[in-house]
Amino acid sequence: MLTVIPRKPNTSLASPWPQPTILPKITQLDDCGDYEAELVVVLGKAAKNVSEADAMEYVLGYTAANDVSSRSSQFAQTQWSFSKGFDGACPIGKYIICAKRLKILTLRQVRRLSRRS
Repeated sequence: MLTVIPRKPNTSLASPWPQPTILPKITQLDDCGDYEAELVVVLGKAAKNVSEADAMEYVLGYTAANDVSSRSSQFAQTQWSFSKGFDGACPIGKYIICAKRLKILTLRQVRRLSRRS
């Protein structure tokens, strides 16, 4: 299975609840608007060509997001950036949990836990 990591422009970020979430006009035309909860990894400094071993040194913390998408646009193409990058359509949490205070399970541990349920 191929992992899809869409580009999320900074203009898509929006204030958290109780601010209203902007529904993109394209989603209102054919009632294709959808949303999903996402875990946001917040980087604390610029990163480029970072090794896997050093990656966590760049993580400031984590927050939540409400990812509003246009499903008809998303499934009409292989790249999801357009369908998930509308201005103001991604409200994020107002709190960041510091990475140093939170122990995150590794992907291998998550897979192991999911097989038990």
